[in-house]
Amino acid sequence: MIRLSGLEGVSIELMIKGKEMRKTRFKLTVAENEIAEKLIKCFIDGVVRGTHPSIAGWIDMEKVGGVAGCDFVETRGGKVRISLNSLLNLRNRVSGKVQFLIDVCSDISRAIEIEKCLRGIVERLRDSLELQGSIVALGWLRMFETSDFPVDPSRVIEANFNFSNWFINASGCSSMLSLEIARGWGSVNWDIVRHTSDKVRNSLPAIKQPDADILKNVKYVLDWEKVLEVLLDESSRVAVEALAFVWFVDYLCESNGLLYDESYAFIQSTSLDILHLYLGKEITEILKGIKELVEELYVISKRDDRVAVDWARIVRLPW
Repeated sequence: MIRLSGLEGVSIELMIKGKEMRKTRFKLTVAENEIAEKLIKCFIDGVVRGTHPSIAGWIDMEKVGGVAGCDFVETRGGKVRISLNSLLNLRNRVSGKVQFLIDVCSDISRAIEIEKCLRGIVERLRDSLELQGSIVALGWLRMFETSDFPVDPSRVIEANFNFSNWFINASGCSSMLSLEIARGWGSVNWDIVRHTSDKVRNSLPAIKQPDADILKNVKYVLDWEKVLEVLLDESSRVAVEALAFVWFVDYLCESNGLLYDESYAFIQSTSLDILHLYLGKEITEILKGIKELVEELYVISKRDDRVAVDWARIVRLPW
């Protein structure tokens, strides 16, 4: 039994079972703080360079020194790294600078969960036209909504729009434009996406139904019927699906609260690897297809010596 005397004569009695009680200091020493900082930086740097988090951060023990007795490390074959399982409890034991690094690691952990979600979805994509169509709809919706739809003002005036309201009107039509693309490749079912993972279950955007006249005028400005014909051509399929996938990834990152560049670096690298596996195409070939698609859209929008719609600022990658 241990008796702890408190203020005003109050005492607290603790019954300790077993023969020994391990003493754990709450705050790290200066030396331990430096070790934690070095190991966490090593982990983060490895992730940014493209090493998967599951194996990132290992360093020769002799380059660190003083790790004996540290309860926040793991060792293996003469190497040491930060124990990822210890980070949550470690945060309140370190300096503010190291706390920030731990926050970055926590963000990377969220990115790892997104990666798992993506791999699970891709396994289902090949066998589900509904899921394929739904991912196309979500991805293109995200791409359209984050664009400012840059167009020639004269084209907007031709459509009897007030130019100052163009962005609001065009953005409000994003859902319907995306659905038209998606339904050209498959059916759309938000629920089938929602139930693929907890990461998307409660965060899908609402489908907005714009005024019919506004939708008609937006389509006129964009030359939508000709654009849609290009997007639904078989030669555009890889580019359309690739753009949808990376923008769906961006949507997941935003809806799951990713904050730091290091997490986005990991997601960018791993999502391109997953995209390569899904489409069976090299990334250079996919990027070339996207570039050719944008060039074809520019041909549609060319008016004499000017371009009516700046498609490169609409149909683009998120990173």
